[in-house]
Amino acid sequence: MNFKNKIILAPMADITQMPFRLLCKRFGANIVITEMISANALARKNKRTLELCKTSNDEKPIGIQLFGANTTNIIKAIKIIKENFDFIDLNLGCPAAKIIKQGAGSYLLNRPKKIDDILSKITKLDIPITIKIRAGFKRINFLDIGKIAEKNNIAAITLHARLQEQHYSGNANWLYIKELKENISIPVIGNGDVFSPEDYIKMKKTTKCDSVMVGRGALGNPFIFKQIRDYIKTKKYSLPSKEEKINTYLEIFDDLDLQHAKMQAIYFTKGIKNIKYLREKIMMVKTKKEIKDLINCLFF
Repeated sequence: MNFKNKIILAPMADITQMPFRLLCKRFGANIVITEMISANALARKNKRTLELCKTSNDEKPIGIQLFGANTTNIIKAIKIIKENFDFIDLNLGCPAAKIIKQGAGSYLLNRPKKIDDILSKITKLDIPITIKIRAGFKRINFLDIGKIAEKNNIAAITLHARLQEQHYSGNANWLYIKELKENISIPVIGNGDVFSPEDYIKMKKTTKCDSVMVGRGALGNPFIFKQIRDYIKTKKYSLPSKEEKINTYLEIFDDLDLQHAKMQAIYFTKGIKNIKYLREKIMMVKTKKEIKDLINCLFF
């Protein structure tokens, strides 16, 4: 599995489900990753969790992101789904309180020995392993974690260049990514505040990272992957029209449940003029038909 010179769709809870991943793939993402999946639930073969693990051949190469702190369950989970994925990504960066309360996500950055123990075991499971981290929990220790990843021959490490307590506020410090790249030999994937092709180029130049992962910049905006590719080739790119944004949303509409149809509608209509009232109405509807009727109002 090659993690160099790739544009990667970040795993995002309730966002990177199959319909959206397929869109991003079509617009030029080299690699896509599932939303964050509970290793504990997967180890129990929870029905809803198994549904979230469904993939399409059109998505390849694709990774699944797991979170958890129970080594036994992480191993069980990987064994259950590894045949369907090209690599496993272990989440060591989620800042959400509900994940931290489980001792998982970015909380594990407090426990480098635990991370070492998990990685030493799951790297024996005959599938590439990557990890996604933050700069640290309460203190900056991304370099320590990077050295542990390197020791365990991890396939790649993604650094979201913020501390846990920042969540998504302030600016990502790309110099952390640069420092990590300069000090370890495994591929480093930069993540944080890439919202445009210009941001992509700037991150690559500033950090010399091997690949770039796009998260919030892709919300309602799968076009960013094509824009980056166009910008690399021609130094130019185009912005989607209102019609293109809505029609692209409608491509995945039938494959979404009500909750996710609402969420994606909010993201895809961002930036459209005089949209505030319509977006408020979308969040209050009780059926998908009502969403489509409201969306159609944008054209008439």
